[in-house]
Amino acid sequence: MKPSRAARVPAPRGYRLGVELAAALPERYPELAPAEQAKLAEAAVVLVVEFSGRRFDTRQLALDLRGRHMKAVVARRSAKARQVAVIDAQVLRETAVECDESGRLLRLERSLRGAS
Repeated sequence: MKPSRAARVPAPRGYRLGVELAAALPERYPELAPAEQAKLAEAAVVLVVEFSGRRFDTRQLALDLRGRHMKAVVARRSAKARQVAVIDAQVLRETAVECDESGRLLRLERSLRGAS
């Protein structure tokens, strides 16, 4: 039996993860402010997280960031410009976990309101 198309084609996650050399990042991301570049001075490699849209799976992002103890360059392209920031990967993971839990609580609250 042939697997369904949904089983063969992975769903888009809404972000891309990669590990790159810190020295090459100012050329790739000229939007990085000097203060943000200073945060990368002690790191040889950094985690790059590029968000491609407005929606992404926060639970999967938290799982992907599990065990990563390095600086992360987070980039998001909007309609007018690209936004870039440097944060700790564990802070990004904790934020993704909080967003996932908030989303679950919101869905639970909606279902309870609908049931009553």
